[in-house]
Order: sequence, then structure tokens, then C-alpha cells
Amino acid sequence: HDDRPGGGLMKLGVSNLAWDRSVEDAAFSLLREYGASGVEVAPTKIAPWEALTPDVLEAYRQKCQSYGLEISSMQAILFNCPDAQLLGDEAGFASLCRQMETVGKVALGLKAGVAVFGAPNNRSKGTLGDADARALALSRMRLLGDIARDHDYVIGIESVPEYYKCDFLNRIADVAAFVRECGHSHVATHFDIACVTLGGDAPAPALEVMDRFVHYHIAEPDLAGFESPKCDHDGVASVLSDRGYAAWAVIEMRQAGPDGLEGLKTALEYATRTYAVTDPVRL
Repeated sequence: HDDRPGGGLMKLGVSNLAWDRSVEDAAFSLLREYGASGVEVAPTKIAPWEALTPDVLEAYRQKCQSYGLEISSMQAILFNCPDAQLLGDEAGFASLCRQMETVGKVALGLKAGVAVFGAPNNRSKGTLGDADARALALSRMRLLGDIARDHDYVIGIESVPEYYKCDFLNRIADVAAFVRECGHSHVATHFDIACVTLGGDAPAPALEVMDRFVHYHIAEPDLAGFESPKCDHDGVASVLSDRGYAAWAVIEMRQAGPDGLEGLKTALEYATRTYAVTDPVRL
């Protein structure tokens, strides 16, 4: 689950947040046309949590497979789960553990290897000071790592800046240090160019000194589209290429317009022009 020097082209995926379910077939066709081979899944875009049965998950996975797509990863794993709290009381953490078990079942059903842990509202420090919050988070994240290991997925912790009303692990260096201290095989760093930029760091230099990360998001502030990108994608693309990064690079953006297809096409054109991803198929 790591980037390996000397690897080939990175694999391109897109989050299913980018399109409406009603145009899923057209979206999947666009992904293949531009050489994307993965779908990052926000599970509740498929069905509500309680309706994500093994049959529903297998049907979605097989549909992706019929288009030559695999499930790269998952995001929005704590959507509609306000009681699930990393740094809350025992009941709040128990709720989080139950949800991460649910996420694990979804991961197994979809064969998804990475779950992005962003969720600013689910990691609030509350009244805890910085040192106490970090100590508690380390012990609890190791337990969550055990759940992830048992369900064969890796938790990719995202640096979420204050811009998104987050008060814990805002900077990418903080996340990298936290992951190192956590020392769990199934807890890793996730690198989101927009979050890193909004956190006040230049993403390319930050990426150069990263010793390990599991996943990468091609994103813009507020999950905007790619008509006029603001982040230093060229700089990061160069570092990723130099490192031989051959894992997933996933476009993360909100649906724009009635169905999202125009914005999706623009994003795919930009990503394939900017990043060293697998060659477009152009069906």
C-alpha cells in the first residue's frame, strides 16, 4: 500500500461524488475513455448505510468491473454518523468503532483497499488540550487500525485544515508524524493537494519530504472543478513522477450542474494532461 521508487505510471481514479447516479453508465464510460481505471466510493452514494448489503455491494463492484474499473478506495466513511467520535467519550468512540466495522464490511464487499479518514466533525478535540488529544487519538487509532486490518483495508488519515472547521491534525507534517508514532500497519498518511494547500503548506515541497503515504487526491479547494485550478498540480505531479509513485491518484470533486458529466470530462482532461497516469484508452 505504499509508493515505491521506480514504479510505473500512477493509476487514475475518480470519486463517485462527481456525478449523479442517474448518469452512472455515462460517467463510467467517460472514465474508461480517458484511461481512468478506478472509482473511489462514497458508500452512501450507492445506498444508505443500512442498505449496503453484500448483494448490493457485489452488484456495484461487478458493474464497475464490466466497464474495466475497480474500486480504488472509499471516502465519506463517516457521513451521517455524528455520534461516531475519535476524541469523544467512551460512547462516542464505541460508535466510531461500530462504524469502522461497517466500513470494513463495505471494504470487503467492494474489494477496496484504502479508506480516507477526513471527517473534521468526527475528530474534534472538544475540551481536550493538544497533548491529551494526541495521546488519546494515538491509542484509539491503533484500535481502529486493528479493525481495518481485520477487514483488509488501510485507514488513510487526511490533513484537514482549519478552513474546513477542523481542529485536529490540520497540517500534513502533523499527520505524517502522528502516523509514524501510531506505528500501525493499517494506519497511513493520505495526501490531498487541496487540504495541504489550504493548511498553509506548499504541497510539492511537503510531498518531497514525505517518507510514506498510501493514497493521493487530485483536488481543489471546496471540492471545486478543474476549469481554472488553483493548486500546484504541476509541481506535485513532478514530485510524484520523480518518486515513481504507482498507486492511486483520485480526482475528488463535487458534482457540478444537473448531472456532473461536463465537469467530470474537464477534470479528466486536466488530470491526464498534468499527471503521469495510465495512457488514455480513447474507446
